[in-house]
Amino acid sequence: MSSPVAVKLRTPEIIDFIENMYMYNGSPLGKQSIIILGPPGIGKSESVAQAAERIAGKLNKKFIKYDDEKYDEIMQHPDEYFVFVDLRLTEVEPSDLMGIPREKNGTMFYIPPSWAKVLSKAPGILFLDELTQVQRDDIFAVAHKILLDKMAGFTRFHPGVMVIAAGNTPEDSPIARQLPTSLINRTLVMRADRPSIYEWAKYMEERYGDKWDKRVYAFLMIWQDKFIEPIDKNELERLDNFATPRTYTMAAVRLYELANAPITQEMLRVMLVGLLGPVVGEQLFSFLTMSIDINSLLNNPSIFDTLDIDKKFFAVWAMGEAYNGAVRSADNNMKARIERFMEEALIKRRSLHWLELLTFFVISLSNEPTKTESSPRHTYLSLLMQKYPKVFDELYKVAQLSRSIKV
Repeated sequence: MSSPVAVKLRTPEIIDFIENMYMYNGSPLGKQSIIILGPPGIGKSESVAQAAERIAGKLNKKFIKYDDEKYDEIMQHPDEYFVFVDLRLTEVEPSDLMGIPREKNGTMFYIPPSWAKVLSKAPGILFLDELTQVQRDDIFAVAHKILLDKMAGFTRFHPGVMVIAAGNTPEDSPIARQLPTSLINRTLVMRADRPSIYEWAKYMEERYGDKWDKRVYAFLMIWQDKFIEPIDKNELERLDNFATPRTYTMAAVRLYELANAPITQEMLRVMLVGLLGPVVGEQLFSFLTMSIDINSLLNNPSIFDTLDIDKKFFAVWAMGEAYNGAVRSADNNMKARIERFMEEALIKRRSLHWLELLTFFVISLSNEPTKTESSPRHTYLSLLMQKYPKVFDELYKVAQLSRSIKV
């Protein structure tokens, strides 16, 4: 008999799953407690936060990520809020979870933590991160009780509170612990898988808009095997970082933020190696620091066919940046030249990877409207839809980014 195959949801699917479990769970048992297990850096924590934000919208409540400064604001009108509390279990003491005992009139009471008092009055999600990495049995025991009883000490949570925990498996981390059967058998345990590169790009579009460096996406489209760097599961500690969707997100956002900073090439290299590790960081650095003469390409699109695949993606990104500038400055001549280049170099030739390159060109275009007309992305897609409707339909299907390329 063959071994059972673990059923996994990719992180974007986890958002939908949590939302459905919350919205359609009205049994006397209360909201279902969930444990999410998977590799580090694939977006487990972010998926839970996004699900909480989406649920708040469905309930017509104000989403708020809790910190102590927001306590008074929430407690004045708790029913108006959907509260997301994020606790990293490797950084807390038992009293941070269950409260502090105090004597009152000869009787011992627990003074609950502020977050627990908030969740006793307002609906929301309590997220207990790094559950399987907890090494202290006293903290693990308290977390166990919170997951099962939906109480912190003796403070019972609002019936609209869902408790979700996340952690790595022993296959992903040498310090991850097994979970007791008494906990497993009373919770919903699910496995998380990494998102696809397209799903990561969709997340970046929705979360950051144009405020991320899209060359990172081009890099990943070329070297897809670099999306998650395998690490030795027996390696307890290390000094070099490694590539995951989380570190690519940090790299893309930091690159955008530093675009106009007086940063040297060596500083850029240090940042990328520090975020992605020496192998992937150096490779991304080499990709980002290549140069392309777009005027030569615009004058002679046939040159494009002679380029290596990495230079083709870089050239398409450079064309996208130039198109953004042309639309914003109403430079119709440059705009028309780039449109003609895309037509001659990609759409008419349809050489290897033409659709992926065209997809990346669209993603590299800004979605922000200009003062005088639509966004560069909308401008180009409108032209494409009118002139090449079949190409537009193909692009729409392949991109898997329907929200971001929809006209």
